Amino acid sequence: MKTQLKKTLNPMAFMLLAALTYTSCDSQQRVCPGSETRAYNESGFTRVDAGENFKVTIRQDNAFSIQAEGCTNDLDDLVFDVDGDELTIRYRRWDKNRHLVELDIAMPQLKGFSFSGAAKATVMSFDDTPFIDAELSGASEATFNGQMEQIDIEMSGAADFELGGTAAKLDANISGSSRLRAYPCQVQAADIDASGGSKAWITVDDFLKADISGGSRIYYRGNPGTDIHESGGGKAVRE
Repeated sequence: MKTQLKKTLNPMAFMLLAALTYTSCDSQQRVCPGSETRAYNESGFTRVDAGENFKVTIRQDNAFSIQAEGCTNDLDDLVFDVDGDELTIRYRRWDKNRHLVELDIAMPQLKGFSFSGAAKATVMSFDDTPFIDAELSGASEATFNGQMEQIDIEMSGAADFELGGTAAKLDANISGSSRLRAYPCQVQAADIDASGGSKAWITVDDFLKADISGGSRIYYRGNPGTDIHESGGGKAVRE
């Protein structure tokens, strides 16, 4: 009986010990050794490219400024590169245990932004944004409110983009399970290519051109003229 009990308890004890050890190690890996805020001096850019799990705020100001808040170890690995008119933010090396880093970026003029990975971004309204190009991929999320002549949008993966304001022209290419939430944006003319199960919600005044395939959906408001091509289960729905 004692021998049988020992054989029964040993696997259970081992599983419990393994679970406790994993939990302890996981907790240790997620502890932030110290948090701080740092300022950076990069300037001369009109576009921003950020990925990872950054939480990004972009706002308009007469002068350039960049602040990053997060764990000291993560800030030590931050790299800011300005190539032409684009600021790219990344880590110098990969680490699976990165903590959240919050970035506050001020700039005089905005022409575009690109977000990837698990980045979450809030792009504030800019006074002068005649043309904007926006690219979102991975599981990135972004919100933007602007007064635009034209906005070009590229979305893939599980990206999510909430757009407000006004736009004379909107061009969008969305794929994967991406979501374009543009009901709050008053658009005069839109041209949307939706594929791979993607979805878009848009308000259009004058004209909507759409190519919808692969089970994608475009939901639209307004009473625009339309040129809509549906295939492979894709569909446009007027609400």
